Amino acid sequence: MDKKELQKIEDDHMYKLRELERLEFDLDYYYHRFDRDTENIIESVSYACRGEYAVEIQSYIFEIEENLDNYRKLYNARIDDVLDLRSKENKNFYRKLEENKI
Repeated sequence: MDKKELQKIEDDHMYKLRELERLEFDLDYYYHRFDRDTENIIESVSYACRGEYAVEIQSYIFEIEENLDNYRKLYNARIDDVLDLRSKENKNFYRKLEENKI
């Protein structure tokens, strides 16, 4: 393998890693934003409905919290997917290098 081919393989690998890093950053950003906004909503609703409406609103707050937990599970699954893809990309890169005996 000449230097040009090697450079192409390395560039392609780095591009894929940057894309995965960008995806992970976006997932983190939106997760933290959603988490913060949802917690603020729960706090605002709880404050607004204290007193005589506190019992009536509890089922809604519970549903919001359950949805937040489901979102957290989905987020964790997506982060795991990104980590798996990164691992596979690294293995693929080193396999290509090994095939070409670099």
